[in-house]
Amino acid sequence: MRVLMIGHFRGYELITRHERTVRIGKGVFIGPGTIILPNVSIGDGAVITAGSVVNRSVPPMVMAQGNPARPVARCGVPLKWGTSMEEFSQKLRPLPAAKSE
Repeated sequence: MRVLMIGHFRGYELITRHERTVRIGKGVFIGPGTIILPNVSIGDGAVITAGSVVNRSVPPMVMAQGNPARPVARCGVPLKWGTSMEEFSQKLRPLPAAKSE
């Protein structure tokens, strides 16, 4: 599985003056091929679908997808070992903004 996280750049004086961190919470699921850009936090229990480009922070227990990644659903249970896909998908709740797209 390949995931790219860009947290900082070296060799550019202007950029290195500011910390550009990537923070990933507990129990986060990150799909393969995902790119996570600097200054992004991914909240506990969030799910990032495969191939997404995360350029904004993702709240806890939210599923985000796309390029750029956008929140599409609230997760009712975390996606972790022991959680069936059936249980996970049944407890997903679409976010209002995701319905109109």
